[in-house]
Amino acid sequence: DGVAEKGSAGIGRQAELLVFIVAFIQREGYPPTVREMAEGVGLCPSYVHHLLRGLEGMGRVRRTGRSARALTVLPVSLVEE
Repeated sequence: DGVAEKGSAGIGRQAELLVFIVAFIQREGYPPTVREMAEGVGLCPSYVHHLLRGLEGMGRVRRTGRSARALTVLPVSLVEE
């Protein structure tokens, strides 16, 4: 649905996923796949897709194509404008 999950648990999971994505990109030089994200934060891939839709709706990430690693984290300055 593209909106942030209701309640603090959903926001916490989204923040946890975002931190994982940023750390992965800094370490590896490219974004993680959904499977790598799921393993990294201990969730199932379908729930990671759900969280990614929420992050995308919030303007925190952008999916840039159909490949497994087609994900861009948007700078905070762009998000807040």
